[in-house]
Amino acid sequence: MLLKPHLKKILFLLISFLLVRCSSEVEDNKTDTNQDGSADEAFDTLTLKEETAKFFYSLPSPVAIAVIFRSSGLKYVEGITNNPTNVSKYSTIQKKAVNLGVYNADLSYTVLNKQNQHAVDFLDAVSTLSGGLGMGSIFQSENYFERFKQNIGNEDSLSNLISDLKMEADAFMYDNDKQNTALFIFTGVWVESIYISTQLTKNKYDERIALLVVEQKYNLDKMMHLLTDYEKDPEFEKLYLYLNSLKAVFDRVVTKGDNEEPKIIVTERDFKEITEKVQLIRSKIINN
Repeated sequence: MLLKPHLKKILFLLISFLLVRCSSEVEDNKTDTNQDGSADEAFDTLTLKEETAKFFYSLPSPVAIAVIFRSSGLKYVEGITNNPTNVSKYSTIQKKAVNLGVYNADLSYTVLNKQNQHAVDFLDAVSTLSGGLGMGSIFQSENYFERFKQNIGNEDSLSNLISDLKMEADAFMYDNDKQNTALFIFTGVWVESIYISTQLTKNKYDERIALLVVEQKYNLDKMMHLLTDYEKDPEFEKLYLYLNSLKAVFDRVVTKGDNEEPKIIVTERDFKEITEKVQLIRSKIINN
């Protein structure tokens, strides 16, 4: 299926935003260390918080990520999202945070595909987990839930509400020193977005989608850099290892081309491996 010109433009702009912003973050990080590559412990701690905040603020909302894949012609498939009833299973802070990210991605996916009742259910799950993370005041102060229901059927308004909600959450987490929570939330958003896109194409290889998925490597690289602090965390250790295994596949298919520019070569076999690894990671996230 060929993309219409206006969809190609949207797709190009969104991907450019993702790649440029994340590449600039990597360059900024290179200047944050001393000349010998070392830094004292206090500086490292401050830098991690600043890096996490900067990274999270630079990211597009879950809607923007969902738009990338929808613009490539992916259709809505019933049952591919995480069931909202699973929300009661998540009891720890990390489980709540990472699945809040999952449900944010699912919310965006349903909104952009005009699945109105499902969207309300996912907003309810987002509200529940936000409350469990001490962020319930965000929904109450701006009355997001009622505004969302009042605008059901209006994709632009709902998308704007989701983006506003992300900005409110970003500001809340920064003001309350919850950058770590923000990082776990984005991990959930990223994994669920890649999971949906790979599941929709797992039975029929689509090179366009494969390239879009692999281009998300730049977000994964930065995410993994920040998550290194949690690689020995008992609750997060296995998930970190799974993500690192996925990163190894991404690193393999993104090589240096002419003039040292990145060159992506994704075979059907590579994409199948990515699909399987993402499915495993997502299973570890949503199951208790």
